[in-house]
Amino acid sequence: NEIAGDLNMSYFTIDHDRLEIIPLALRAQKAASQANEDLQWLSTPWSPPGWMKRNGFMRNSEKPGLLERDDIHEAYALYLKLYLDEYKAAGVNIRRMTIQNEPHVAGQFFITYPCNGMNGTQEAVFLKRFLGPLLNASHPEVEIYIHDDQKDIMIDYVTAVMDDKEAAAYVDGVAFHWYGSNLHNYQFLKELNAKYPNLPFLATEATLESPIQQTKPWYEGVKYGIDIIGDLNQHTTGWIEWNVLLDKVGGPTCQGPSSERECLPLIGNCDAAIRAD
Repeated sequence: NEIAGDLNMSYFTIDHDRLEIIPLALRAQKAASQANEDLQWLSTPWSPPGWMKRNGFMRNSEKPGLLERDDIHEAYALYLKLYLDEYKAAGVNIRRMTIQNEPHVAGQFFITYPCNGMNGTQEAVFLKRFLGPLLNASHPEVEIYIHDDQKDIMIDYVTAVMDDKEAAAYVDGVAFHWYGSNLHNYQFLKELNAKYPNLPFLATEATLESPIQQTKPWYEGVKYGIDIIGDLNQHTTGWIEWNVLLDKVGGPTCQGPSSERECLPLIGNCDAAIRAD
């Protein structure tokens, strides 16, 4: 929704997703069903519309990223709820949502990508006052996962949310990425599980370097095995690669100057399980 000030979301649309994204998701669900599997999706917002943010753009962010107004927070919660409405109506089986992808990201320089900075306390407020009650009423089938960020900062972030009892009532699990002392960071999962033993963990992002930067492709693949085993040994219920399919050089990417819509080639490219043009 790029109509500034549309707090009621009258112009909200997912038309952009109907051409390729939703049909691909439905094909995947059909294939899973034919194999007697129930394919479930996790959705992760990266940025609100620029007019809702303090910096005015989807790319980059201040911290907090959202304008500090209740009507903006309420509108953004509605924005996310309508996304779930439309995808459900289209037949896409979304069963989990994180509140924000890598909420620590803010204040990027030159090369930027969509983000929305918030700390744990700010995420707790958004969850307990706006998003949690709305999704609990409209989409009780969708579980809400907090954090969705690096392992080495997860203890303080998750604690800030869970210490707020009103916010904690809406928390179904903790999402995290494999970064932050990568392959040597499983102690953070162990510590967090000891603190919240009934809170499910889900690894929601891992990615390898761009293919043109790799010198030992086999070793890059071994990293996946190390991380999957390390996470599962520390109470993690699932593990998601960031990209299933990219082009031969590890794109496309969404990085570029904050005020522009264009994406810069080869900037931010990474690896995927399948690469094809």
